[in-house]
Amino acid sequence: MKKTSMLLWCSVLVIFLVACGPSESSSGSSSPSSSSFSQNSSADATSKSVEQDESVENVAVTISITDWDNTTGDSVLIESEGTYTGEMVNGVPEGHGAFTATNAEGVSWTYTGEFKNGRFHGQGTTVWDDADSYTESGTYTDGQYTPTTAELFDALGPVAIAPYSISKKSLEFIQNNQNIFPAVSEDSQAQAASLIKQDLTYPMLTKTLNGHEEELYSCSSATATQVTEEFLFGHIVTSIIAVDRNRNYYYILHDGELPDIYDDTPISFYGLAVGSSGYDNVGGGTTNVIVLLSSNVTVV
Repeated sequence: MKKTSMLLWCSVLVIFLVACGPSESSSGSSSPSSSSFSQNSSADATSKSVEQDESVENVAVTISITDWDNTTGDSVLIESEGTYTGEMVNGVPEGHGAFTATNAEGVSWTYTGEFKNGRFHGQGTTVWDDADSYTESGTYTDGQYTPTTAELFDALGPVAIAPYSISKKSLEFIQNNQNIFPAVSEDSQAQAASLIKQDLTYPMLTKTLNGHEEELYSCSSATATQVTEEFLFGHIVTSIIAVDRNRNYYYILHDGELPDIYDDTPISFYGLAVGSSGYDNVGGGTTNVIVLLSSNVTVV
């Protein structure tokens, strides 16, 4: 299954639905979580026994995975049968390797990356071989996809209602300044405030983001026209479509809850612009937006 339920991206009031990809049942998985490993008893007779440290190729295995339920934020146990190629220690995946399986919808997926004690652990990438070619990359902990803020929003970019791609320079900036996305403490708020470029304008961002990858944009007056909150990979993500007094539109992504902000709430905000995009509106046209990763959103 793909990891996202994509309720965050499917607001019917102002957009058309975006395809979210297949979801997995107990016969397969997408990006895994807490996993245990066992070698499949029906492995090909040509597969050799792996009792010592060695590299193997196309060994049939079953991995128990705990995946995210992005509707409730809970975990779901999934058994995935597939093949493993890579390093093994004492008969279990350890080190670098690749596990390939097929989900309940018949879509093949492959995790490539680091393993520890038979589990996805460390840096890895999961790719689904379907029409969407969805890719999930980042940090896995004890078999579970546990992305940082930068990894989370980088993975969601291609399937957002206003698709975007975060540049390498912006990703590095987000990772190096993770404490300001969002800025919660007084120290992080002061740090974020020091990074705001006061003369950075909306037309400058729509022209190009080059040169602005490490600068925060600030808007003192806007209206949240649509607000959505969803569990995504262990994060609570709030998305806001907002419009300012100059009729400039924004698609704001906030890593966390914003309990006081609803549709038609007047807001101010600042954050990092990571894309210039657009979405299909109900009038049959396209609404152009700046995609902004929130550092702070406040009710005015």
